[in-house]
Amino acid sequence: MSNLARQLQREEVQHQQQEKRRTTVIKKSKVTKGEKFFYILFVAMVVLFSVKIIGSQAAIYKVNKQIQIIQSDITDQQRVTEDLQAQVDELSEYGRLLDAAKKQGLTMNENNVKVVQNNK
Repeated sequence: MSNLARQLQREEVQHQQQEKRRTTVIKKSKVTKGEKFFYILFVAMVVLFSVKIIGSQAAIYKVNKQIQIIQSDITDQQRVTEDLQAQVDELSEYGRLLDAAKKQGLTMNENNVKVVQNNK
């Protein structure tokens, strides 16, 4: 073989070796599969806890709203009770009862009057 043939043969071999080297180069990822798993697990846990917290806050809001409605109802009922108690006090005054008794023809007998203590 001549030098030219050997030189061509060497170039072909070198070219083939360079192609093999190029194809065998594998890029290594910076994040391993285990790390990816843990990252995904962490993100899933954060999302899960976020949803749980939001759900709890919604339930707390609903209960607080119900409490406010009930307190409003209690306040209204107390107002009605106070108004009715004022009417009872007004209607049970001594002078009014005495006038009603006289209109019906009743007379006052001091011997039959008993004093009753009011337990307020």
